Amino acid sequence: MKKRRDAVKTKFSLLQRYLLISLMALFLTSIWSYSAFQDIERENRRIVEEAIPIANAASELLRLLLDQELSVRGYTYNQDTLSLEQYEATKRSLSETIHVIRQMEAFHESQIELIKAGDVLTANARRYSGTDYINQFRDVDAAIREDIDNIIQQASIRSDTASSSAKWVIVIVVGLRRARADKAMRRA
Repeated sequence: MKKRRDAVKTKFSLLQRYLLISLMALFLTSIWSYSAFQDIERENRRIVEEAIPIANAASELLRLLLDQELSVRGYTYNQDTLSLEQYEATKRSLSETIHVIRQMEAFHESQIELIKAGDVLTANARRYSGTDYINQFRDVDAAIREDIDNIIQQASIRSDTASSSAKWVIVIVVGLRRARADKAMRRA
């Protein structure tokens, strides 16, 4: 009777070992999965911190450029200081400049100088030339938006790939550990 009890205890101990190994494997898989999902969250945070502010900045630039154009047109037409002050305030808001923005500002400056010099007729004749610069900016804006879309799309693909990999690893490891645990229980 005692011998049988020792045999049961030994088999039970072996079963406990297999279960412990299975639990450890599941624990390690969980840690790996947690790490993979942390990477996914980090990538998503990067999208929010990098891509979305770029989109907001691009939208803000178009608004500011339109505001500048309208302010110069108003100043050209009315020669009022309010339009000139609005232009100057908008100009200060454009801290990051690109080539197209510099061209547009040069045009606006020349318009204001023409008005200050008393050449209102020439300034009025050139009043709608700024539209060409805005059209050039639209191309730049479209390129910026395309880059943003590419960043978001690539990040989404990487996120989906990481998530899919994590799921497959979990399924495979859990399946293998379960098969080993079942095999160990059948032996017991």
